Amino acid sequence: TENSGANYELPAALYPCLHSSLITGSESADNIKIGDDVEAMVKASLRFTPAQRIAYIGHLDTSLWNKDTLTIILKHNPSLLAEVGHKDFIDNLDMVLNIVGEAPVGDFEMLVE
Repeated sequence: TENSGANYELPAALYPCLHSSLITGSESADNIKIGDDVEAMVKASLRFTPAQRIAYIGHLDTSLWNKDTLTIILKHNPSLLAEVGHKDFIDNLDMVLNIVGEAPVGDFEMLVE
């Protein structure tokens, strides 16, 4: 076909349709490119299965406790943090509290829902 070899960037709304191995990047998806927009992925994670949520948190491993990443998670899907190990969460609880404490009023409405 005319587009063979071309990469197609998958819209973030379709991320919940992906197998968890594609979310982690451990398998490639031939011509499908998964964007690296953390905010789009976190918003899409509201519709993830438990396996996809665990895979995504594992994929974020090194950047999970980055202030920007954690702010996005707290703002759009704080329930993702339920997939983090207890010790890891406790070790980083100060960062969570600092982000929430420094945020303008109304930034974390999802936390109060």
